Amino acid sequence: LWDWSLDKGQLFYSPRWCAILGLPGNEPLLSNLDFWLERVHPDDVDLFRTMFDALKRGESESVSAEYRVRHADGQYRGCCTGNRQGG
Repeated sequence: LWDWSLDKGQLFYSPRWCAILGLPGNEPLLSNLDFWLERVHPDDVDLFRTMFDALKRGESESVSAEYRVRHADGQYRGCCTGNRQGG
């Protein structure tokens, strides 16, 4: 439902993912990693950031985590993330 281009530093969110979180689609802010990290629950953000930093540095080839993300209504929803390396 979302894709992160490490080499370009860009995020893409599918219309379905935006709808699940109550977000409008096609907004420039949505492609910013900081925007996403601001939505991750404060108790989960350090784990999330550590995993993705290791991925960016090439220290890890995959990530998998369960965490909470803030819906547009202000409530947190549980979600899980896993990645697939692609070209």
